[in-house]
Amino acid sequence: SMVIVPCCHKELIEQLDCKEIEPIYKHNIFRARLNDLLTDSLRSLFIEAHGYEVSALEYISPLDTPKNLMIRAIRISDKNDAAKAEYEQMKKTFNVKPTMEDYVY
Repeated sequence: SMVIVPCCHKELIEQLDCKEIEPIYKHNIFRARLNDLLTDSLRSLFIEAHGYEVSALEYISPLDTPKNLMIRAIRISDKNDAAKAEYEQMKKTFNVKPTMEDYVY
């Protein structure tokens, strides 16, 4: 099992490129919020693709900090092809490549 408190959300913010929803993130604050969501979603799917059952939860009040996500993961199989396909599709949709792949693939 793993318990992860994600940080370092800036990696994908410059890569983010999805013409279909560009109006949603044309302002920097919205781009940053979308980036945070995309980063944490990709991290969760990446872990799922490697055979973990994943849950995400807030562990501190959002009034204290907006960065309050904890990802819990329990190994249930060797891999999850459906999660890997979703992960690859999200990367393609948003035109991003997370560095975490360099350490596992």
